[in-house]
Amino acid sequence: MHERLLWVFQVVTVCPEHRQPLESVCPFCGRVQYVFSAHARSGYCSRCYRWLGRTSDATVVHSDLTEQIRVAEMVGTLLAASPALPAHFGLELFRKNVRGLVQDAGGYRRFHAGIRHPYVRDWVRRPILPRMNSLIKLSHSQNVPLIRLLTERMEASGNKGDQKCAWKTHYRVESRVVEATLAAATRTAVPPPLEKIANQLGYRTVKSLQSRYPALCREIAKKRRTGAGASRPFPSKTPVPRDRIEAALTAELVKPGLTYLRAVAASVGLSSKRRLYKDFHDLRLAISTKNAAIKKRRHEAIRDALAAAFNEQPVPTVADVARRLGYATVKPLTSRFRELSMKLRSCRQHATRQKPGHRVSERVRQKLTEALRESPPPSCAEVARRLARHRTHIREDFPDLWGAVCKRYLDYRQQARISRRKAIGTEAHRIIVDLQQKGVYPTIRLVSARILSPRLQCPQIIAEAVRQVRRDLSI
Repeated sequence: MHERLLWVFQVVTVCPEHRQPLESVCPFCGRVQYVFSAHARSGYCSRCYRWLGRTSDATVVHSDLTEQIRVAEMVGTLLAASPALPAHFGLELFRKNVRGLVQDAGGYRRFHAGIRHPYVRDWVRRPILPRMNSLIKLSHSQNVPLIRLLTERMEASGNKGDQKCAWKTHYRVESRVVEATLAAATRTAVPPPLEKIANQLGYRTVKSLQSRYPALCREIAKKRRTGAGASRPFPSKTPVPRDRIEAALTAELVKPGLTYLRAVAASVGLSSKRRLYKDFHDLRLAISTKNAAIKKRRHEAIRDALAAAFNEQPVPTVADVARRLGYATVKPLTSRFRELSMKLRSCRQHATRQKPGHRVSERVRQKLTEALRESPPPSCAEVARRLARHRTHIREDFPDLWGAVCKRYLDYRQQARISRRKAIGTEAHRIIVDLQQKGVYPTIRLVSARILSPRLQCPQIIAEAVRQVRRDLSI
């Protein structure tokens, strides 16, 4: 199994060797795969951790991949030539080539490459690196190989000298000629643009025509708008037939694995699963029931496997149990059965890492028991500091007591936050009522300035309390 460097580029959507489109959506969960992910593993989905390999269907022929294959071959040629690039290869050579192409076209506004003019101007005037998709568009529009555009100096086509550029020439055409040209344009079904008429007459802009014959120019512009609107076809999208969607949902019901509605919608040509929720309520509920039953069986299998692992000798790791069940990582186990996973790890550590002569200290047990009776309860860091031991060792020797200490401290912190929020709300209510009686609008800044207790100084909670009190009092 391998992953080519060419496939990492976003503009490359087809493998030029196999002539097959590159897939970026998991066939099981229907979610897009990231190029780099913290949970990525070669050959597995980074979301559902399922194996992505499958046998390719050689009978499927893709007839519309010519342009994508050409793009992939251009990028592949550039990658293959990168180790032997010349010494003068760099951004300055690319800027000179783009400047020559712009000059040959007659300026930025006449340079048509499928890229906005400000971006092209920034490439020439500023040290800005273009994106790969912009380079592909530029190479395709100018019919220039990508590697030549970046590594070779292209000479200008030579507009200077005896061949003077028509766009730089300004002629004073006779009025009868201009009027006859504009009148002939008004008699056509869809007149040409005024810019094109002006260039044919030798003008750089349409200002001269508009100043001399404004009525004819307005008539041409109006006729173009009317004709273009009537001749422009309205975009239409054929809806997906209902029987096709129903057949796809019915086929998914008999499959043994999980069914993802997003993947079903994409397979029949829908952009989202909204229509499945709207028009196929019964089938969708049946699929949801089937998925729930499959998930329940999987959860039971995971729980049974973890419970049976305690009786094995030697005790297996959580990763071993996950591999037996067909998972690439331990996350499906630890996220669903955290307590069983932690107990299995603790049992494994006791069985394999128990040092000779190691004895559980009764003094530590006594200190942990005393910490459970203290009020307010101490934090885990404070208990570990008193015992002069690392919290990992304490948790390994006394998992139940340590878990009780941690849970008690977390509950205490949660209650303290709730009490503090209630105190802030009570104080804000008192201050707002006082300001209202004085005829002053209770803003958040005024209320915050009148709360003097340092324990109640929390801008976010104060703002929420002020808004809630103003809603309750209809202020």
